[in-house]
Amino acid sequence: MPVQINVTVPLSTLLGGDEPADLDGHGPIDAVTARALALGGTWRRLVTDPLSGVVLDVGQSRYRVPADLARIVRARDRTCFRPGCSARAGGCQLDHNRPFSQGGSTALTNLGPGCEIDHELKTLGYFWVRQLPGGIFEWISRTTGHTYRREVDGTTTYLGWVTDTSDRDAVPVPPGRVRYDDPPPY
Repeated sequence: MPVQINVTVPLSTLLGGDEPADLDGHGPIDAVTARALALGGTWRRLVTDPLSGVVLDVGQSRYRVPADLARIVRARDRTCFRPGCSARAGGCQLDHNRPFSQGGSTALTNLGPGCEIDHELKTLGYFWVRQLPGGIFEWISRTTGHTYRREVDGTTTYLGWVTDTSDRDAVPVPPGRVRYDDPPPY
């Protein structure tokens, strides 16, 4: 296994600035050394909160959710992301709402805690999940088109029939099922 060296470098330094970088486990290093290490290295983008330094997004290059990002998702959602499910987020799997294999990033805006059953229902395509800002999740039945919203406080709101089909192909339709925007009869 190759040696991994983690260096946090401000973009301004990579563009020729003089701000020092941070060599993980060592401390500050000068801008020239940071640019030299970056030149021959493998890059991984991490978006962090500017105040706390907590990782918010690891982009498309990494599937596994870093521990600090997992804590944020679970604290935000508190329970499973399916409307009506009260399984505690701490015991849930973290799920990419837009699948990682289809371009979904490992980010706060694309992750939700799913209990084993609900995660599987979504993965198999029985429901399409849309994540809205702040930890609101809309679940659309792929068989009936009924839409349910899981609010931030965990309550459920019935929204009726689906109207926005702009991202309808995010998850394949299970065999023997219909698309949620196909006309009746089902």
